[in-house]
Amino acid sequence: MKASRQNGLDGTPLANVRCGRCHKPLKVPESVMRGFGPICWGKIQAWNRKEEAEADDELAVRRLREEISEQVNGNDIRERESPRQKMAATK
Repeated sequence: MKASRQNGLDGTPLANVRCGRCHKPLKVPESVMRGFGPICWGKIQAWNRKEEAEADDELAVRRLREEISEQVNGNDIRERESPRQKMAATK
């Protein structure tokens, strides 16, 4: 175990491997592999979850707006005539 703490993945001494966010030295091999310490990694994961949730919310809002717009304009998706139905009605 002691040998694994002496060198990073590329042979760099662990004292020279620093967190990609806060630039503190990384000592735990798992943190060295990630490139971030445990606290910064947790913050990055939380930020990613927040971004995903916001993207999901934006998509849901966009879908609701489209559905409302179609209903207001009398073009409800479930009741919309297909082009074939329109052609048959005009004949």
